[in-house]
Amino acid sequence: MSLERFQEETVHAAVTALTRASRRFLIADEVGLGKTVSARAIAAELQKTRGARLNIVYLCPNLGIAAQNLTKLQALAPGWEKPEDRLSLVLQERSRRGGSDFGIYCYTPDTSLPGWKAGQRTGRVVERSLIAALLCDLTPRLWRDLRSVERARQAAGKSGWFPADPSDPPAHLKRPFQAALRDVMKLGGKPLDDGLTDWFRQPKNDTQELILRARAALVLAVNLLRIDGHL
Repeated sequence: MSLERFQEETVHAAVTALTRASRRFLIADEVGLGKTVSARAIAAELQKTRGARLNIVYLCPNLGIAAQNLTKLQALAPGWEKPEDRLSLVLQERSRRGGSDFGIYCYTPDTSLPGWKAGQRTGRVVERSLIAALLCDLTPRLWRDLRSVERARQAAGKSGWFPADPSDPPAHLKRPFQAALRDVMKLGGKPLDDGLTDWFRQPKNDTQELILRARAALVLAVNLLRIDGHL
């Protein structure tokens, strides 16, 4: 897709700024003037300059808008397999880089910032399964309490939040998740299992709140890993 003159000037200005001292560049065109197309051209030029793989993170208000614009960015890497659309699940598996010069990721506040909106707590089944695997492995005392609550819930005719027999957690996620969860729960120097178990046994706390905080910890774990080694 060819660029309009004003887009070419935008690309030149952005690449010049981003290859010198600046780490940010804002394109403030009106709706419909092709900001995504300009961003794609900027990414292509930056990748050529770097001579190495370039990760593109596309943030937008909702997945509907994402679907409209993501195809424009994916033209940079036709063979790129779209990763999870939730930041909490990106590191579930070490990605296969393949031969692509670009990695393209798309997130929204609804899917990637647990708890930012009232009512968002328990996430998707796959998120809870990953959390269960990590908690079962890292916090056996807490897991026993959780299973007791789950059995009582199921006896009352309600579905459980977690699988009864979680799979083994990804080894590379254990340490960053543990560190992030300690931070989210403000445990200080207290052992993780003891601190979480004591927290969970307080009447004001419940499984849903624990899931919300664990989802937030998964998001924070992304920052505790070398992103280029996993995305």
